[in-house]
Order: sequence, then structure tokens, then C-alpha cells
Amino acid sequence: MTGGEGVWRWLPTAIILLNLTIFGATVWTVTLHLRGKIRQQIASRDGEIFQAVTALDAETAKGEPSPLGLEDPTEQMAMLLRTSRLRGVVAARLFTPQGKPVIAFPVYVQPGIISAALLDQLSPGKAIAQFQPAALAQDHFLPDLMPPETLRLPTPLLEVTLPLRPKNSRKMVGVAQLVIDGRSIAAEYEELDRHLTNQAILAFGAGAILIASSMLWAFGRLRRSLRQLQERTHSLQRANQELALAAKTTAVGAVTAHLIHGLKSPLYGLYSLMSTQAGRPNQTTQTEWAAALATTRQLQTMVDEVAHLLRNEHELNRTESDVRQVLDMAQARVAAAAQASQVDCVTSINLSARLSNRQSSLVVLILENLLRNAIQASRPGSHVTISAERQGAELHLEVTDQGSGIPAERVAQLFLPGFSSKLNGLGIGLAISRQLAIHLEGHLELKRNSKAGCCFVLVLPIGQPPLSGQAGV
Repeated sequence: MTGGEGVWRWLPTAIILLNLTIFGATVWTVTLHLRGKIRQQIASRDGEIFQAVTALDAETAKGEPSPLGLEDPTEQMAMLLRTSRLRGVVAARLFTPQGKPVIAFPVYVQPGIISAALLDQLSPGKAIAQFQPAALAQDHFLPDLMPPETLRLPTPLLEVTLPLRPKNSRKMVGVAQLVIDGRSIAAEYEELDRHLTNQAILAFGAGAILIASSMLWAFGRLRRSLRQLQERTHSLQRANQELALAAKTTAVGAVTAHLIHGLKSPLYGLYSLMSTQAGRPNQTTQTEWAAALATTRQLQTMVDEVAHLLRNEHELNRTESDVRQVLDMAQARVAAAAQASQVDCVTSINLSARLSNRQSSLVVLILENLLRNAIQASRPGSHVTISAERQGAELHLEVTDQGSGIPAERVAQLFLPGFSSKLNGLGIGLAISRQLAIHLEGHLELKRNSKAGCCFVLVLPIGQPPLSGQAGV
């Protein structure tokens, strides 16, 4: 697994988890903020109710207008007493406009004090409600008059502080404070928390599904785009390699043509000399001269074939050869090398196809090179197989050996000019063979490679197979 593939395995998951974490934190933060706002509204709602009741009581007492104004402390205490009888009120306090205590009842209620900050909040004329979810009794009642076990018990309380103002007046003439049993509000808070939690979970679940689905889709598109980009990059790299290989092998071909041109005359002179020396009688080295003559004749024949191929390309396209003949020609050229290496060459063919003489000549050159490489790679007593089969409109020619295979690190360099895995090898045979295959509008490649041997395949276009009853092998 490459580094890029490893990153792609965990990167989408990590990014999705990060986004879900941020989304979850956002949902939770909004939920907490909303809960605080709604709790404050619930507490303020009760404060507004008590303020409205107090204002109404200040205007009328038992259905009749009060003879005393709200400015009078006596009237303020009477109003506070009537208000303290409302349901849920456990204590009441009266303060001066400056926040100093005037009276508190019942008798066991602590008088308390109004801070300057709270007085500033009361100045606009609105009631201030403060909920205490776990208030201690000793903070509101006199310890000497309450049982010790009661003092230690926390209980929810709501403090509602009311500014006392006469009707149509902006002047605050006193401050009333009501301590209310907060258990109903605490229950309402619990219901609110439960509802908000459920809503937050639903919102997070729906959002998580939407985020994960969208990001998985986006990563899928991105992964496909990157894969296409990699494939195009690899295609461009292969094309560049092919162009570089073609340039190198073209140079090799030019050098080869120059060598053929230069070798033709010296080989002819050498052949004449060898013929003269080999024909002289009473020579002790006549056998050696005969062998040298045969070698020289073989070299001259090879040079003549290549020159003839280069010179008569259009004429060679007019005649045809059978594929079996092509394989036999290639096998005949390596017969001596196979015999010397104690390697058997086996031919396997089961098709009907014909090639132009030009195609046949180039295919023989390619197969000869592949067979010589296979023979050199094989152990004595093993065999090399050359096979031919039709696959649709293509001819597949395979050369298989029983050698030890090609090292994996050298496979990528097989068709590069100048590279050879053989001692003293020139490294141009496979490079030229591949270019010849491309010239024939086919391709040459390593099909199999293992410790049990290699298989090279030459693929050529040959058109559709003949109909039944036509000429075949």
C-alpha cells in the first residue's frame, strides 16, 4: 500500500469526524444558550405576573380605591401582606427606595438587603426575577426559629424583586421582594431541558447524516478525479517513455544501418579469402578454415537479409508466408544454439493465418531474438516453447522458457536500449524487437515472470479469421 493510498484510507474519516465534532459542539452551544434564554423568560414571566398583581392591588383594595397613596409605608405594608397570601409565596420583604429593610414576614424571615446593582436594574421599573435551584434555608430564614435539619436542606426558590411606583409616576417609593416556592419552576426547567436535549439529538442526527453523506459523496468524486488524473499522468509517463525509447532505438537503427553498409564490403572480401584458403589442398588447418568460412557466410547472409528488407519493403508486401513457416524459420536460425545448450525447441500452433513476406521477415527477427534469449536463460535438458494462436483479430506469438526468471527490480528496464541482464550483453535486442513490433502495429511485452521461467508475447493485427473451407495450414 502506497503512502497516498494510506492517507486516503483515514483522511475522509478524520475530516468527517472533525466536522461532526464541530457541528455537535455548535448544536450543544446553541442549545445551552437557548436554554438559558428560555429559563430567564420563565422566571421573568412569574416576575411580570406578580408585578401586575401588585400594581392592580395598589390601585384597588377590596374593590374600592385606596384612600392612602402607595407613597405611604403603611399602604405599602398592607399591599405586601395581601400579595404574600398569593399561592406559592413563602416570604415577603419591604425595603426603602435606598434598599434598606423596613419589614419582613413571617417573623422568621431574614430582613435582607437590596444591593446597589439590583437597585440599578430596578430603575427602569421592571421586576427582577432570580431563580435559585438549590437555595439554603439559612440564607432566607432566621436559624434560631427553624429546625436544624430544615436549614441544611436545599430547596428551589424564586426571588421576585418589585419596584413600587405610584400610578403615572416614574419615582420609586419602595421595593418589595417576594420569596416564592420554586419547585414548579424547577419541574418546568427539567421538562424544558428534556425537550431541548431531544431536539438537539434529533438536530445533530439529521445534520450528521447530511454532513457525512455530502462529504462522502464529495470525497468519492474527488477520489475518482484523482484516480483519473493519476491514470492520465501514468499514460503521459508511458507515452514519454515510449517516445524516449523510440528515439533511442531509432538511433540504434541508424547506427545498425550504417554498420550494415560498412560491413558488406569487408565481409565480402573476408568471405573470398576464406573460400580461397579453405579450398587449398594439403592444409593442416583446412577444418578450421571451413568453420571460419561457414561463420563468415552466415554473417554475410544476415547482412544481405537486412539490406534486402530495407531496400524492398514495398515488394515484400505483395507476397505472403504461412505462420507455421515463419515459426519454422525462426526455430531453424537458433537450432545450432539450442543444440549447443542442450535445450529443446518445441513449436505449438493451431491456427490458419498468413503474413506478408515483409511482416514475416520482421517477425522472424523478433522471434529469433526472443528464442536466443530464452535458450540462454534455460537450463540444459529443459525446453523452450514457441506457440501461435488467434484471439479475435490478433495473432499472439509466445516464447516461453524454463529459466529462473527475471529479477523484479530489472523488469521495468527490459526494453531500454543499453540494458542487459546477460554478461557482456549489448542490451539492444529487446529494444529493437519492441520497436519492430510497434512498426508492425503490434506490441511486445513480458506476459509472465516467475522463478519457473518467463513468457514474452508478440501481438500482431491480422484481420478476421478465414471462413470454413478456405485455405489453412
